Amino acid sequence: MSQITHEISFQPDQVQIEQLKSWMISENKQRTGFVHDLSIVTNHSIENSLATITLANDVIGFVTWDIFKRTGYIAVAAVAPEYRRSGVGRYLIEALCARLLQQGVLALYLECAPAISEKFWRKMGFQKMPATKCYGNSDSPKLYKILLPVQTQSVSAAPYIQIYEWGSKKKLRWPLQYKSNTNELVQPIIMPVAGDWCIEYVKSEVPERPEKVKNFLSGNYFDDPFLIIISL
Repeated sequence: MSQITHEISFQPDQVQIEQLKSWMISENKQRTGFVHDLSIVTNHSIENSLATITLANDVIGFVTWDIFKRTGYIAVAAVAPEYRRSGVGRYLIEALCARLLQQGVLALYLECAPAISEKFWRKMGFQKMPATKCYGNSDSPKLYKILLPVQTQSVSAAPYIQIYEWGSKKKLRWPLQYKSNTNELVQPIIMPVAGDWCIEYVKSEVPERPEKVKNFLSGNYFDDPFLIIISL
């Protein structure tokens, strides 16, 4: 007897898309999940930012996302009610993270709507965004995940990068460690920040003039809402 396995498609065919729309219409009527907008499926399928997971040719889950430079935003992720808490969601999101990393996406963020989904995302390695007005005004928890190993914060001698909110005494600092004979960092610096936070590049214990993160070195290192430094 052959084993039935889950299959993930990052280019769903029309049959899968129609199954997904039918499922969403049913959930909207029965209120068995949060209310879905069918245009989400149509628009993201056109943009190749929709993935489905099927079991025995039936769609049982999906995820949509948007990409901005090197960061991604998970717009909607859902699993059919009868397959929740079965590992289907983990399988789908792990596959998405691996695929996006291959495409050059280094960090993801999302809003937990409904808020009860926060428990799932925490298990997937997502953590809370820093408290700042720049991440919207909704009450939904906002989480993020960095998809590769990064430089850790520490207090060390120059050279280093430090960032802080204007007027705050709390400064976050990362040492700059370069690969031999290059300007590329051994591990990148990636941190969710707001564009109007201050950043200082300290070369020899004397900080350069502070500037806004979004303007740092002509704005090449800010992928809203993350500071991403691969090389200097």
